[in-house]
Amino acid sequence: MKRRTPLARPGILLAVMLLATPLTTAQADWKEKLQGAVDATMEVGGKALDASKEIGGKALDSSMEMGGKALDATREMSHKALDKTRQTQEELSRGVTDLSRSPEDENAHFQEVWNSSLGKLEQALEQFDKIESAPESSWFGTDKKSARTDFEEILNDLIQILDDERIGSLRQEIHQRESRIKELQDDIRRYKEQKIAAPVSHMVETTRGQYEQKIKQSRQAITEERHEINGIKRRMLVALEQIGVHLTKDQLSVLLARVDSNDIIQMSAVFNVLKDMTSQLMQLTADSGEDLTAARRYYGMHLMLLETVVFMQTKYMDQIATIYIPGIDRIGDETRKLNADTRRQLHAETDANRKRLYQQNLHSQKVTLKATKLYLNNLKSQRNKVDKARQQAMKNRALARNTYRTVRISAEFLTLFKASQESFKAIINLQVPEIVPFENLEVQKKYEELSSRLGSGS
Repeated sequence: MKRRTPLARPGILLAVMLLATPLTTAQADWKEKLQGAVDATMEVGGKALDASKEIGGKALDSSMEMGGKALDATREMSHKALDKTRQTQEELSRGVTDLSRSPEDENAHFQEVWNSSLGKLEQALEQFDKIESAPESSWFGTDKKSARTDFEEILNDLIQILDDERIGSLRQEIHQRESRIKELQDDIRRYKEQKIAAPVSHMVETTRGQYEQKIKQSRQAITEERHEINGIKRRMLVALEQIGVHLTKDQLSVLLARVDSNDIIQMSAVFNVLKDMTSQLMQLTADSGEDLTAARRYYGMHLMLLETVVFMQTKYMDQIATIYIPGIDRIGDETRKLNADTRRQLHAETDANRKRLYQQNLHSQKVTLKATKLYLNNLKSQRNKVDKARQQAMKNRALARNTYRTVRISAEFLTLFKASQESFKAIINLQVPEIVPFENLEVQKKYEELSSRLGSGS
């Protein structure tokens, strides 16, 4: 079992909290709002069910010939779905167990990462020294800019080694299943369109009853995919717990709805490993005794860990400033222009039915604008938090650079190592960004749509 050093510097904890603090008193309000959203959904669902019954009755009258076959197929599908659900539950139970590493497995995993990282740390340190000696510019050969580019490529490779592959694979699986749900929803829409002109019965062509069966199967597949996603999220909570990130299921869902969720989770995983690597380097430095060359090497590796922290923070802030925020601003501008045009059209319209539809469009646009404002505020707040943490990390890095250059090997090294250890200990207390609960399910849906648009760059 790895030793855990207790926090001794609350000031560092405040500075390095890259993500938001957990919910406290706001939880009650959030739960109440969530319950309100659920109640509203049930009310809407009831109305939709009544409408579905009416439509279903008409469809049944026009497809009695296919009814018996559809019923048999539905029963068969239900039995298969039940078997699939039982199988899935057993797999989920095994999956959660598999993700929970024992202390022995955790130690073996760290040793594997440690051995893979040593070479990259040495390579990064060698490149760092080249940056120091390289000229500001050069027609031939390496200058500081090109040396810095090579250095950052090495840091990117190191981050890939340090990242937790369990969490990365779970994030990817959720993305794949969400894409599958969208495909199934497209299928349902297409089947409904084709069903309109389909014959009631036919020997070759697809009938209305058969299209209805396809729709039912697609809906059942969507239910199964969502069930699988819920299971994956439970497994992800276990994996995050083991790297020191403690979330509820609802907090994880809100986090995954963000376009920057991958960056946040990766920083959490990497900083957790960096904290443990600092412990090992501190011990190696203490054991090096009079061997100044070895001590300088180990402290240089520690400096590379600090370089990695600042590099990840800077990269994240750049993405927010150059990709995410401009994307939200663009969507907001487009929506505001559309909103102004809609209001002009509504003002000029006299037909009551068309006026009603324009008003519905205005409502949808209002929800989009509310979601963009919420998204923009969240991203800016998160950028400010990371910036404050980066300022502290840069100060630690500046001190480490100075100490490395002057090669003062003494008890000062251990003091600095201990201070860094406390910093990393604080960093792994990362929580999700400030969880601002969605006002209702409509806003949540718009929020997720914005994430999809930002992620695709549209």
